[in-house]
Amino acid sequence: MAEVEQKRMFIHGFQPTFISKITQCLQLKQPNYHPHDTFSVKDVFEATQFILQGLTFFPVDMIVPMAPVPDPYTWLTSVPQVKEEMPNIKTEDFYSMLNKIAQTVAKSVTALVVAI
Repeated sequence: MAEVEQKRMFIHGFQPTFISKITQCLQLKQPNYHPHDTFSVKDVFEATQFILQGLTFFPVDMIVPMAPVPDPYTWLTSVPQVKEEMPNIKTEDFYSMLNKIAQTVAKSVTALVVAI
């Protein structure tokens, strides 16, 4: 069997979807490679190993499509600007509330540390 036939048969031994991943990897790795030339068996093997190593790190069944991330600045333009007066809170009351929050947090942390 001729070397060119060996190269073509080797890459066609993979599933069509996997062949596209292999060729994409090879094109990225060797961008000046002529599209009509066949890649060497060694190059195909290395590209396949690279792809498979990535797949074992991120198994397909673990990859969940993420919901699109909303633009954080869109809410700024879509919320109508309404001027509301802030409730009038006395400084003493504000500090008293902060003190109670700090005490609650301190008790919770202390309880967790003691439990350990």
